[in-house]
Amino acid sequence: MQLSDIKTMLSGWLQDTTGVQWTDAKLLRTINLALRETEKHVLAVDPEAFKCTYTAATTIPSTGRDNLYAWPAATFAVHEVAQSSDGVSYLPLQRLTLKDVRDARQNGWSITGFVPYSKNHFMLWPSASTVVSSGLRVIVAPTLVMASDTDENPLPLEFETLMMLEAQQIALWDVGESTEKVQEQINKIKSETPRFYLTATQPAFISPIVDRGY
Repeated sequence: MQLSDIKTMLSGWLQDTTGVQWTDAKLLRTINLALRETEKHVLAVDPEAFKCTYTAATTIPSTGRDNLYAWPAATFAVHEVAQSSDGVSYLPLQRLTLKDVRDARQNGWSITGFVPYSKNHFMLWPSASTVVSSGLRVIVAPTLVMASDTDENPLPLEFETLMMLEAQQIALWDVGESTEKVQEQINKIKSETPRFYLTATQPAFISPIVDRGY
Protein backbone atom coordinates (compact mmCIF):
# COMPACT_ATOMS: atom_id res chain seq x y z
CA MET A 1 0.00 0.00 0.00
CA GLN A 2 1.04 3.58 -0.59
CA LEU A 3 1.01 6.15 2.18
CA SER A 4 -2.14 7.77 0.78
CA ASP A 5 -3.96 4.42 0.96
CA ILE A 6 -2.78 3.86 4.53
CA LYS A 7 -4.04 7.29 5.59
CA THR A 8 -7.43 6.63 4.00
CA MET A 9 -7.76 3.22 5.64
CA LEU A 10 -6.61 4.49 9.04
CA SER A 11 -9.11 7.36 8.89
CA GLY A 12 -11.83 4.80 8.25
CA TRP A 13 -10.74 2.61 11.15
CA LEU A 14 -10.84 5.71 13.37
CA GLN A 15 -14.24 6.71 11.97
CA ASP A 16 -12.84 10.12 11.07
CA THR A 17 -12.84 10.20 7.27
CA THR A 18 -13.19 14.01 7.20
CA GLY A 19 -10.12 14.63 9.39
CA VAL A 20 -11.91 16.30 12.30
CA GLN A 21 -9.88 14.71 15.11
CA TRP A 22 -6.86 13.49 13.17
CA THR A 23 -5.39 15.86 10.62
CA ASP A 24 -3.20 14.68 7.76
CA ALA A 25 -0.10 15.71 9.73
CA LYS A 26 -1.26 13.75 12.80
CA LEU A 27 -1.97 10.69 10.69
CA LEU A 28 1.50 10.87 9.15
CA ARG A 29 3.17 11.14 12.55
CA THR A 30 1.07 8.26 13.87
CA ILE A 31 1.88 6.04 10.89
CA ASN A 32 5.61 6.62 11.23
CA LEU A 33 5.50 5.86 14.95
CA ALA A 34 3.62 2.66 14.11
CA LEU A 35 6.30 1.77 11.52
CA ARG A 36 8.98 1.94 14.22
CA GLU A 37 6.99 -0.21 16.62
CA THR A 38 6.36 -2.79 13.91
CA GLU A 39 9.99 -2.71 12.77
CA LYS A 40 11.08 -3.78 16.25
CA HIS A 41 8.78 -6.80 16.02
CA VAL A 42 9.91 -7.69 12.50
CA LEU A 43 13.59 -7.58 13.48
CA ALA A 44 12.88 -9.79 16.49
CA VAL A 45 11.79 -12.65 14.22
CA ASP A 46 13.53 -11.81 10.94
CA PRO A 47 16.72 -9.75 11.47
CA GLU A 48 17.61 -10.07 7.79
CA ALA A 49 14.50 -8.14 6.72
CA PHE A 50 16.18 -4.73 6.62
CA LYS A 51 19.91 -4.48 5.95
CA CYS A 52 21.94 -1.58 4.55
CA THR A 53 25.71 -1.71 4.10
CA TYR A 54 27.97 1.35 4.35
CA THR A 55 31.73 1.76 4.08
CA ALA A 56 34.01 4.53 5.31
CA ALA A 57 37.70 5.28 5.54
CA THR A 58 39.51 4.65 8.81
CA THR A 59 40.98 7.73 10.45
CA ILE A 60 43.86 8.33 12.85
CA PRO A 61 42.64 10.36 15.84
CA SER A 62 44.57 13.20 17.43
CA THR A 63 46.66 12.30 20.46
CA GLY A 64 44.44 11.75 23.48
CA ARG A 65 41.27 11.54 21.40
CA ASP A 66 38.99 8.55 20.97
CA ASN A 67 38.61 7.09 17.49
CA LEU A 68 34.93 8.01 16.99
CA TYR A 69 32.89 7.32 13.86
CA ALA A 70 29.34 8.37 13.10
CA TRP A 71 26.66 5.72 12.68
CA PRO A 72 24.90 5.99 9.30
CA ALA A 73 22.04 8.47 9.39
CA ALA A 74 18.79 7.08 10.87
CA THR A 75 20.38 3.84 12.08
CA PHE A 76 17.79 1.78 13.97
CA ALA A 77 19.83 -1.31 14.88
CA VAL A 78 23.32 -2.66 14.18
CA HIS A 79 24.04 -5.99 12.53
CA GLU A 80 27.80 -5.76 12.21
CA VAL A 81 30.86 -3.53 12.32
CA ALA A 82 33.85 -4.90 10.40
CA GLN A 83 37.35 -3.58 9.65
CA SER A 84 39.67 -4.11 6.71
CA SER A 85 43.34 -3.50 6.08
CA ASP A 86 42.88 -3.32 2.31
CA GLY A 87 39.26 -2.22 1.75
CA VAL A 88 38.45 -5.63 0.25
CA SER A 89 38.46 -8.31 2.95
CA TYR A 90 36.70 -7.52 6.23
CA LEU A 91 36.97 -8.97 9.72
CA PRO A 92 33.87 -8.51 11.93
CA LEU A 93 34.66 -6.78 15.23
CA GLN A 94 33.33 -7.86 18.60
CA ARG A 95 31.11 -5.51 20.58
CA LEU A 96 32.93 -4.01 23.58
CA THR A 97 31.91 -1.84 26.51
CA LEU A 98 33.85 1.14 27.80
CA LYS A 99 34.68 -0.99 30.87
CA ASP A 100 36.26 -3.59 28.56
CA VAL A 101 38.45 -0.88 27.05
CA ARG A 102 39.41 0.60 30.45
CA ASP A 103 40.29 -2.83 31.86
CA ALA A 104 42.34 -3.71 28.78
CA ARG A 105 44.22 -0.41 28.94
CA GLN A 106 44.91 -0.81 32.66
CA ASN A 107 46.00 -4.44 32.49
CA GLY A 108 47.75 -4.39 29.14
CA TRP A 109 45.34 -6.83 27.51
CA SER A 110 45.11 -7.04 23.74
CA ILE A 111 41.49 -6.75 22.59
CA THR A 112 39.97 -5.52 19.36
CA GLY A 113 36.44 -4.35 18.76
CA PHE A 114 33.98 -1.47 18.70
CA VAL A 115 32.12 0.37 21.44
CA PRO A 116 28.56 1.67 20.79
CA TYR A 117 29.55 5.03 22.23
CA SER A 118 26.22 6.81 21.73
CA LYS A 119 23.16 6.85 19.47
CA ASN A 120 25.27 8.84 16.96
CA HIS A 121 28.77 7.39 17.27
CA PHE A 122 30.79 4.24 17.84
CA MET A 123 34.45 3.92 18.84
CA LEU A 124 37.15 1.59 17.51
CA TRP A 125 39.52 -0.05 19.95
CA PRO A 126 42.38 0.10 19.44
CA SER A 127 42.35 3.24 17.29
CA ALA A 128 43.28 2.82 13.64
CA SER A 129 46.99 3.29 12.99
CA THR A 130 46.66 3.78 9.22
CA VAL A 131 44.17 5.41 6.89
CA VAL A 132 42.45 2.84 4.68
CA SER A 133 39.88 3.83 2.09
CA SER A 134 36.73 1.78 2.81
CA GLY A 135 38.54 0.38 5.83
CA LEU A 136 35.26 0.17 7.76
CA ARG A 137 32.08 -1.66 6.84
CA VAL A 138 28.92 -1.15 8.87
CA ILE A 139 25.76 -3.20 8.30
CA VAL A 140 22.67 -1.67 9.92
CA ALA A 141 18.89 -1.74 9.90
CA PRO A 142 17.60 1.72 8.93
CA THR A 143 14.71 3.51 10.62
CA LEU A 144 11.67 2.92 8.42
CA VAL A 145 9.81 6.08 7.45
CA MET A 146 7.20 7.29 4.96
CA ALA A 147 6.93 10.91 3.82
CA SER A 148 5.25 11.30 0.43
CA ASP A 149 1.75 10.03 -0.38
CA THR A 150 3.22 7.88 -3.15
CA ASP A 151 5.73 6.15 -0.83
CA GLU A 152 5.20 2.40 -0.65
CA ASN A 153 4.97 0.72 2.73
CA PRO A 154 8.53 -0.51 3.45
CA LEU A 155 7.31 -3.39 5.63
CA PRO A 156 6.90 -6.95 4.37
CA LEU A 157 3.30 -7.50 3.30
CA GLU A 158 2.58 -9.89 6.17
CA PHE A 159 3.15 -7.10 8.70
CA GLU A 160 0.95 -4.40 7.17
CA THR A 161 -2.09 -5.32 9.30
CA LEU A 162 0.01 -5.21 12.47
CA MET A 163 1.31 -1.76 11.51
CA MET A 164 -2.24 -0.52 10.90
CA LEU A 165 -3.32 -1.74 14.34
CA GLU A 166 -0.26 -0.11 15.93
CA ALA A 167 -1.19 3.15 14.18
CA GLN A 168 -4.81 2.86 15.31
CA GLN A 169 -3.71 2.32 18.91
CA ILE A 170 -1.31 5.29 18.88
CA ALA A 171 -4.03 7.52 17.40
CA LEU A 172 -6.47 6.44 20.11
CA TRP A 173 -3.87 7.11 22.80
CA ASP A 174 -3.50 10.61 21.38
CA VAL A 175 -7.12 11.47 22.20
CA GLY A 176 -7.43 9.43 25.39
CA GLU A 177 -9.72 6.72 24.02
CA SER A 178 -9.63 3.07 25.12
CA THR A 179 -7.14 0.82 23.31
CA GLU A 180 -7.84 -2.46 25.11
CA LYS A 181 -9.50 -4.23 22.17
CA VAL A 182 -6.88 -3.01 19.71
CA GLN A 183 -4.12 -4.23 22.02
CA GLU A 184 -5.73 -7.66 22.14
CA GLN A 185 -5.60 -7.83 18.34
CA ILE A 186 -1.96 -6.70 18.31
CA ASN A 187 -1.03 -9.33 20.90
CA LYS A 188 -2.77 -12.06 18.88
CA ILE A 189 -0.91 -11.20 15.69
CA LYS A 190 2.44 -10.94 17.49
CA SER A 191 1.93 -14.30 19.18
CA GLU A 192 1.31 -15.94 15.79
CA THR A 193 4.38 -14.48 14.08
CA PRO A 194 7.03 -16.88 15.48
CA ARG A 195 5.20 -19.88 14.03
CA PHE A 196 5.47 -18.22 10.62
CA TYR A 197 9.17 -17.30 10.83
CA LEU A 198 11.07 -19.38 13.35
CA THR A 199 10.78 -22.81 11.76
CA ALA A 200 14.32 -23.54 10.58
CA THR A 201 16.83 -21.34 12.39
CA GLN A 202 16.81 -18.90 15.25
CA PRO A 203 17.25 -15.21 14.33
CA ALA A 204 20.70 -13.66 14.32
CA PHE A 205 21.67 -11.23 17.04
CA ILE A 206 21.41 -7.50 16.33
CA SER A 207 21.93 -4.52 18.62
CA PRO A 208 19.39 -1.68 18.96
CA ILE A 209 20.72 1.88 19.01
CA VAL A 210 20.06 3.33 22.47
CA ASP A 211 19.58 7.07 22.86
CA ARG A 212 22.05 8.17 25.51
CA GLY A 213 21.42 11.87 24.85
CA TYR A 214 24.66 12.85 23.11
